[in-house]
Amino acid sequence: MENLLQEEQEELANNPEMELAICNVKENQTGCSVRIAVNSVSARVLAKALWHNHVITVLDLSSLGLSDHAGSYIARMLNRNSNLAKLDLADNQLGPRTCHVWEKRSPLVLRSAPY
Repeated sequence: MENLLQEEQEELANNPEMELAICNVKENQTGCSVRIAVNSVSARVLAKALWHNHVITVLDLSSLGLSDHAGSYIARMLNRNSNLAKLDLADNQLGPRTCHVWEKRSPLVLRSAPY
């Protein structure tokens, strides 16, 4: 766990724009519909920032190559953030870890976009 936290801190230190975006999310200083181009490490930080965000209702995290581990953080965030009405995670590398966390959140419905 300590290694993950250090990895997250280093990611933000090396990417000031991402650090600012995460800060804005934490402080509810965003629009209601956002796309934040995170990677698998910064997605974990974003998920934590979203725990208490009351502004974002639509979040687009599609096609970012997010890992299954990052997806599980995002899924856990949904247990604390009930404001998100739409979350787009299409075309990422999500897998069993994310699905396992998601299934614990019974009111959430997962659906695929039609092709």
